Amino acid sequence: MVNMVNKILVGIGGDPVSDIALMYAGNLGQRLGAIVTAMHVVQEEPLPSSWPIKKLMEKNIENERQRVTELLSELIKKNILPDVQFKEVVKGDPAGHLINEAEKAEYDLIVVGHRNLANIKKLLLGSVSSKVVQYAGVSVLVAKQLVGPSKVLFCYDGSRCAEEAIRFGGEIIKNMDCKAAVLNVSPWMSDESEILSKKIAEEGTVMLRSLGVDASHRSIFSKEIVREILRESVKDNFDLIVVGSRGFSGIHRFLLGSITLKLINQTNLPILIYKRHHKIKR
Repeated sequence: MVNMVNKILVGIGGDPVSDIALMYAGNLGQRLGAIVTAMHVVQEEPLPSSWPIKKLMEKNIENERQRVTELLSELIKKNILPDVQFKEVVKGDPAGHLINEAEKAEYDLIVVGHRNLANIKKLLLGSVSSKVVQYAGVSVLVAKQLVGPSKVLFCYDGSRCAEEAIRFGGEIIKNMDCKAAVLNVSPWMSDESEILSKKIAEEGTVMLRSLGVDASHRSIFSKEIVREILRESVKDNFDLIVVGSRGFSGIHRFLLGSITLKLINQTNLPILIYKRHHKIKR
């Protein structure tokens, strides 16, 4: 079978979270035999060129470009990231540039770090990772730590997109000696729903086992879906969460994408958001 991930695009910048994303992407690319490209995007503020602070910002950008270049060179020299390519500094909206580059060059996966913003900043500005997750047309991995993947939690509701997420994630980890669990959280509690929930979780497990992944299943009844996913991920020491995104647009994205965004903002674990490849609608 053809590899699901052959090209990985990782966004890097001037903070430790992007360094984590770079290391995670490099390690993943090495294990998958995928090409990894690091894209350094600098948030550009719309200031007049005559302002003194504009020159200071330009200097900071150049310093950051040099830091990133030296970091990559050192990692490559130490054979930690042997296959990472580097794109020069791009100024502008980091999320927009990453999304456009991923679509234009047909990447299979975007890897980004995640910076915890204060609530008011999160509300007004959002984070780069949240914007990429919402608007990218390809799958996104939000890297929060360097560990893993070795134990993966698949969130599965029986939908077509969730099924594709299991197959996508399963293809990624099948040769990594990973263990996995399929979790179904059902908000309805009845004899019929209990049987259905267990059946759905079992179906996900069968799919993973058909790929050679050591997998178990579990089902939980609760209306607090995010809370239960987080609880399970911590209780059994998972190091990656996999979810599917149906690619809603407009108001539907805002209302129905909240579970994924809540997971991103509340978990300390890397999270892989599977998306079907499609043209980005502006």
